[in-house]
Amino acid sequence: MPEVKEAIEAAIKAEDSSANDIYLSKVVSDFVESDVYYASWKSTKLPENESFFYVLVTKDGNLRTYDDGVLAIEKLKDILDSRRSFWQRLREFSLVEVMGAVIALCVTALFIYLSIEGINNPDALSKEFTGIFGIIVGYYFGKNMPSK
Repeated sequence: MPEVKEAIEAAIKAEDSSANDIYLSKVVSDFVESDVYYASWKSTKLPENESFFYVLVTKDGNLRTYDDGVLAIEKLKDILDSRRSFWQRLREFSLVEVMGAVIALCVTALFIYLSIEGINNPDALSKEFTGIFGIIVGYYFGKNMPSK
C-alpha cells in the first residue's frame, strides 16, 4: 500500500502541483485484478468540486486516473467484457435475434453463391430472389438501427 499511495500522490501532483492535504480511500478491492481508489485533495488552482479522481491500480502496478466515477466503472466493464467467450456473448441474445441473424446470413450466402453462378448462367439469380433478399436484409438491418 505505501508504494501505491506514493504513486497515486505523484499522479495527483502531476495533475495539480498545488495539491495538499491528500485524502485516499480504497473503494473496490481486488476486482478484475485491480483496486479502485478515490483520491481527493485541497488545491489553490482547482475548484473543490474538481479536485478529485478515481484511480484504477492493476496488479502489475499500472495506474489510470479517471475524473468521473462512471468512466472508471466503464473501464472495469470493458475489462470484464474482454474476458468473456464467444458463447457467453451469444447467450445475451434472444432466440428470435439469433434465428434472424442465421436466416440473414444464410440468405446472404445464397445470394453471393447465386451471384457468382450468375457470371456463367445469367438465369441463376432471379429478380424474385433479389427482391426477397432485399426485404430480408433490409428488415434485419433496419430493425437494428438505433432510434432517434
